[in-house]
Amino acid sequence: MKQFNVLSFYQDYRISVAPDGHKHARFGWIQIPCPFCTGNPGYHLGFKEDKGYFNCWRCGFHSIKEVIKELLDCNWKKAKQVYDEYLERVGRVVDKAELVENRILLLPEGTAPLQKIHKKYLTSRGFESWVEELFDLKGTSYFGPYSHRIIAPIYYRGQLVSYQSRDYTGKTDMRWKACSDSHELLSHKTMVYGSDLVPTSVAIVVEGISDVWKIGPGAVATSGVEYKTEQVRFLAKHFSKLYVMFDNDSAGRRAGKSLRAELEFRGVETESIPVKSDPGDMEQEEIQELLNKYKILG
Repeated sequence: MKQFNVLSFYQDYRISVAPDGHKHARFGWIQIPCPFCTGNPGYHLGFKEDKGYFNCWRCGFHSIKEVIKELLDCNWKKAKQVYDEYLERVGRVVDKAELVENRILLLPEGTAPLQKIHKKYLTSRGFESWVEELFDLKGTSYFGPYSHRIIAPIYYRGQLVSYQSRDYTGKTDMRWKACSDSHELLSHKTMVYGSDLVPTSVAIVVEGISDVWKIGPGAVATSGVEYKTEQVRFLAKHFSKLYVMFDNDSAGRRAGKSLRAELEFRGVETESIPVKSDPGDMEQEEIQELLNKYKILG
């Protein structure tokens, strides 16, 4: 596997990096000042070491070549040349102390890169094109127990531990279908979806993984309104402040209130974010306004 050697790039081009212990630094991320947005100074643009992508806590996801072009004030041809220069073969970065050893989880039969039909569904739901790459989404075709679905791998500390799937045809009662309990390396109901991509100790908690797709890095999902005690413990272990943004229906409001109480009992600061209906139905402009208003990720 090849990955962009961001540290060598920073060193060679004299780009300032957040020192250890800085408030904008977190394990697994390398932070620099963001060249795309303005506001309070700080190291808001992070590079996720084990995934190889950039995300700004204020203005969101950026491709590596886009960042190179902006930092060096060069054209796209030069940015690609620099990108190719710093590509090198590396091993996957994982924290083996917390991973399931000697086991490998395989995605469902027939899983492959997203095809036109999968991408058409995502576009129809208002998801941005970067969702596929950022969340490593895959697709299935017409055969197997997970046929006609979008596959959403679930990672913890860089290891594939489970997955969820979403029907894109609208012809089945089971819109979401999870990995079977017997195959999961870690149960998706003992953790939260998207935790590997959150760059700080502050996050938004939502119900569904498609809500995370809409918001981007900074959001995690309990995979349903009926969260588990193990998930509360997971959230309390990994985050210092959480914004709860469950769906605006009776079940969502009730569960959100209960989740906040359990988190605060464990010492986590919480706050509710009201929504009109479902976070997954929000427009991208609304999402960005929300992130700015609550100063999430910044």
